Amino acid sequence: MPIQSNWTRIRTFVLDNEAVNAWDIYEVELLRFEEAWKALEWLLGRNPTIGVCREAGGNKYWLYKQDSDVFAMTPSIAVVYSFDDNHIYIHGIKAEEANRNWQGNA
Repeated sequence: MPIQSNWTRIRTFVLDNEAVNAWDIYEVELLRFEEAWKALEWLLGRNPTIGVCREAGGNKYWLYKQDSDVFAMTPSIAVVYSFDDNHIYIHGIKAEEANRNWQGNA
């Protein structure tokens, strides 16, 4: 039976060593990274199938990118992850600051 989203419960996030190292760097270097991360945890923890799935070596890996918000100045965050009924396993993180020079219309 496939895992389905459940908006009333959230899975626990587990970061591997590479992801922990990236998180530590981004938390210091990027403005409002922790706030953007909490939003990502809220969404993925409840609906992990929102990402794009690929198989490698018989394992399923997912990719999800959360866009930056230039008005809130939150960075974009992309993660590679896998999951089960109770956990989201983060294998990689890539983050970039919001584009402060964006010239779009509000």
